[in-house]
Amino acid sequence: MKSIQSNIKKAKKYLDNNHCIAVPTETVYGLAANAYSSIAIKKIFRLKKRPLNNPLIVHYYNIDRLKADCDINESLVKLYKKFSPGPITYVLKLNNNS
Repeated sequence: MKSIQSNIKKAKKYLDNNHCIAVPTETVYGLAANAYSSIAIKKIFRLKKRPLNNPLIVHYYNIDRLKADCDINESLVKLYKKFSPGPITYVLKLNNNS
């Protein structure tokens, strides 16, 4: 368990310093970065050779942070409470100030 915590701390340090990290998922490794860092986001697009008009997925820890960034309504809140966390993707509109 100690080595897992150590690796999490290392990953956080990289993310806090605008770097990208590889993270295991159910089937493949994913490339992760801090969604609030324009430097890190540009690295993701460059490393993946992804077109800039192809948006990235953002994972949120809880609905409160999601509310700060996206327009959500009561229907989304109901879906979130029923299915999250879980294998579901929500496509939402960003707030103007996000």
